Amino acid sequence: MRVRLSLVALPLVLVACTSRDRVVAELFSEDARWVDLTYPFNSATIYWPTAQGFQLEKVADGETEAGYYYAANNFRAAEHGGTHLDAPVHFARGKHTADQIPLAQLMGSAVVVDVSVKAAQNPDYQVTVERSALDQTIVRPDSSLPAPSRTDAASCAVSPTFTDTESGKTTT
Repeated sequence: MRVRLSLVALPLVLVACTSRDRVVAELFSEDARWVDLTYPFNSATIYWPTAQGFQLEKVADGETEAGYYYAANNFRAAEHGGTHLDAPVHFARGKHTADQIPLAQLMGSAVVVDVSVKAAQNPDYQVTVERSALDQTIVRPDSSLPAPSRTDAASCAVSPTFTDTESGKTTT
């Protein structure tokens, strides 16, 4: 009885894990490249106009009475500042909070859109999905540009087309 149950359960477990395993394999393959697009949180971080800015309170920075070094800070920041994710619940009651969004929905393939020349001319330049804007933009799906960095003058954007890794559905 125990053997039969295992033989029935094993294929079900394998089918359930296939999609997750594929995502994990893609993320950690030698061909995968991770790019951190976050801005640092500090006094220069941009926030929503009605939000409070970043606040840093130094709690400790030095040698303690026991003779060891200790550093600690408290920080406070509004949720709508710097690099952040607007959870679906932000705009629709009953939808996902940020911690409920499946990680697979936050990852996917991308292309590098080189707008460094335009961004150098206009720091507020925004890439749009309009065809006229894309016709004037260099798109490099071959990863020929180095990984973008927030210290570089270059700008980057993700592809306007997104494919859900779970369902395979593509949206624009």
